[in-house]
Amino acid sequence: MDERPHWLTLARVPGLHADALAKLLTRFDSVADIVTAKAESLIAAGLSEKNAQRLVHADSVQVKADLDWLDKPNRAFVPYSSSDYPPLLKQLRSAPVGLFVCGRVAALSEPQLAIVGSRNPTSIGR
Repeated sequence: MDERPHWLTLARVPGLHADALAKLLTRFDSVADIVTAKAESLIAAGLSEKNAQRLVHADSVQVKADLDWLDKPNRAFVPYSSSDYPPLLKQLRSAPVGLFVCGRVAALSEPQLAIVGSRNPTSIGR
């Protein structure tokens, strides 16, 4: 069974992170069970009412668009459960449920450099 649509549904719920997903997976057997659950069951499993409603009313059109995007070459979705999910990112409680990748998935596990800045720095940052 292709779990991608279920993972994509979870990934599109704003504010749903790894910590909430972990709570849900202790209560439900699969991501398919989470996505098809009623709001009351999701809330009982520890999801906020707001996120439970967001999940119950998830946009299937967006999931279809995501699946169409993924059908193109060099595109992938890496769910939190995947061995390709970056181990250091997985340590964060607020880690995303999944990653949309354009390019080599293996690059997620290679050493990386990030430059962070602001377009509108404060006076201290100038």
